[in-house]
Amino acid sequence: MKITLSKIKYNADFSEETHCFKAIVNIDGVPLFAVENEGHGGSNRYGYINQGGMTVIDVDDWCINNLPKQTTNLKNKDGSDFIMPTDLDMVIIDLLNDYLLTKELNRKMRLCWIVSDGESLYKIKKSGKEGQLERVAAKYIVLNSLSPSSCLEMYKQQT
Repeated sequence: MKITLSKIKYNADFSEETHCFKAIVNIDGVPLFAVENEGHGGSNRYGYINQGGMTVIDVDDWCINNLPKQTTNLKNKDGSDFIMPTDLDMVIIDLLNDYLLTKELNRKMRLCWIVSDGESLYKIKKSGKEGQLERVAAKYIVLNSLSPSSCLEMYKQQT
């Protein structure tokens, strides 16, 4: 099952404890339901737009039973890591965070080369001079030239 978001509307001004957003949840490319959160710390709310499809509970159960569990920075009483099942709300927040990071990254890449030395990220202002990209690429990994998914993964790992 492939879960994606479309028609994302995000409002940073109203995001307090959680993201304030609205989006459409697509399952295997089919719009199934709308999701929204007012950004005040409450849970996501869902509304069906495709009555013939799976229910929110069906998708949530699939996520819990099929996606890798997430280790948190919390500890159990015995000192072991607190591990949580990945539910639909977690998937949606991860997708929304990826969307927001991609927007931020694209904004930065319009003006600069975002480069990596394998450990850290740097911005190099685009000069417009011929051969600048080739000189930069000889020394660094240039995120601007990677596929969107590879670029996002490297950006997430190094920020």
